[in-house]
Amino acid sequence: MLFLIYPTYKNGKFFFPFFVFGYILYEVWQLFLEGSSFDWKDIMATIISGILAYYIYQTIHKNKGSDE
Repeated sequence: MLFLIYPTYKNGKFFFPFFVFGYILYEVWQLFLEGSSFDWKDIMATIISGILAYYIYQTIHKNKGSDE
């Protein structure tokens, strides 16, 4: 999805930490919401997914030859 929103490699690469951090904040926020469920496994899954998505993003741009 980042590839479509931020087509240059540099811009897309810059936003990965913000999206991962945002999802982690949302999960932590659930600690304070009544009736919500907080789970450490969700935070770990978000971090692992963010790392995996970042490497996939890098691979796509390396194959395209884009260094913008």
